Amino acid sequence: MLVIVVLTPGCIQFTSREVRLAERADRFERRSFDRPQLQTFLHEHGLRASADGVWDFESLAIVAYYYHPNLDVARAELDAARAAEITAGAKPNPSLGISAARNTSSGAISPWIGVLDFDLPIETAGKRGLRLVEARHRTEAARLRLTSAAWTVRMILRKTLLELADATERTRLGTRQIAKQEEALATMEQKLAAGAIAGRELSLVRSALARLKKEREDARGAAAESRVRVAPALGLPAAALPAEFSAKAEVAADEVNGSREAKGRALTSRADLLAALADYAAAQAVLRLEVAKQFPDVRLGPGYEYDQSENKWSLGFSIELPVFNRNRGPIAEADAKRREAAARVFALQTNIVAEIEQAVAKWEGAKRRLTVFEELVGEQKRQAELAAAACYRSARW
Repeated sequence: MLVIVVLTPGCIQFTSREVRLAERADRFERRSFDRPQLQTFLHEHGLRASADGVWDFESLAIVAYYYHPNLDVARAELDAARAAEITAGAKPNPSLGISAARNTSSGAISPWIGVLDFDLPIETAGKRGLRLVEARHRTEAARLRLTSAAWTVRMILRKTLLELADATERTRLGTRQIAKQEEALATMEQKLAAGAIAGRELSLVRSALARLKKEREDARGAAAESRVRVAPALGLPAAALPAEFSAKAEVAADEVNGSREAKGRALTSRADLLAALADYAAAQAVLRLEVAKQFPDVRLGPGYEYDQSENKWSLGFSIELPVFNRNRGPIAEADAKRREAAARVFALQTNIVAEIEQAVAKWEGAKRRLTVFEELVGEQKRQAELAAAACYRSARW
């Protein structure tokens, strides 16, 4: 009892924490770019908030790293893995047993019998070390998954920003095209009034103007939808985005590389692939641990007995006899888990190759479309110049 009283104050006390959904929702709605903690976080990474309302991509990526809930989940998983290392490295506690009896028919000086048993477990075959190896691989996998989650957040943010920039630019170009088309329509109406053209030609211009207006409205709708998607990509409510929010999301040409060397790096050094390899190493450590469990642990049990005024000492030794169970089931299960982990590594490699090839194909297609659009813009400029020249000749006529 004295030992229990002495050790109890050193125990960790339980602290209750409730998840209050309404409070969390309110805290989410109060998130903004002006939060002092965010400014400190940006400063720690050598960046600063935008002063003119135009954010560069790297600063926005840091904002997403600070706010995005998926990274909070990955950080919590890493903390749990680190705590599991403490559990894996813990040694089994000894046990103490006390019992008392009284011999009512004894004629000895004292009829009391007191027994004190002490049980000391001793692990064999390096089981504690194998548990630590497994836990450390799990921690490494969790750390790499945090890196992979950060990269995924960054990728989604860039994609949404590019979509927003594309829709905004299409809206701007559409407005310019409509203005030019309205000028051309006014010129055609003057020609029609003068009898220089037929009504059918004017109808074609009006149809083209209607089509341009529809395309502009589609672009405006796409811009509004992209703006809504940017907010969750940052981990912010939509109301936190300024009314005139804009960001730079350019992609440098050297960022897209489909060479054999680039594929080789991706197939050997991507964070999610390295995490899968760490999972495989952990599964292999589990298999080694299950194999080691075939060797039973030893328990030493020194004891003391006060037997009716006589002091008696004893030393006990016990070991589990592997007669009915040789741990074959857990070994087979761990071996299957190791094969599963290896299959996941190879499947992920296959997916990575597919992702790279698809990304390169999209990039090449985007460059071809850009070339076509540039030619189209040049042609529209020439048509606008011709229309302006025709308008000038009509005015002189």
